[in-house]
Amino acid sequence: TWEQEQKEALAEEERRINLMEFLNIMARREMDVALQEKLHKAFVVFDRDGSGFISVDELRQRMLALGPQPFTEQEFELFMSEYIAESQSANGTVKHPAEHDGLLDYNEFIKIMLRK
Repeated sequence: TWEQEQKEALAEEERRINLMEFLNIMARREMDVALQEKLHKAFVVFDRDGSGFISVDELRQRMLALGPQPFTEQEFELFMSEYIAESQSANGTVKHPAEHDGLLDYNEFIKIMLRK
């Protein structure tokens, strides 16, 4: 029917993007990649053995001391609890590895940060 054809045409139209929408999507993606690279470089500074992990205690010390507005202890605890909660929901584990060994997988951490 004509009505069904109109619905299908509208649905098809909604799935298409124009050039400006595409360019905006690609620009946001490029900014995300650039930010991911910046964050990775920042975390590598703390990763002395090149393992891809940093000590939660060392991160705490840095975040409580560095920058124009360092974190408070409460802000850091909230920050870490969000990371642990996000990671647990993503991999379905009961307890996050950082709670056991005190190490943070900063590549996983960066992905979580960029989702927000």
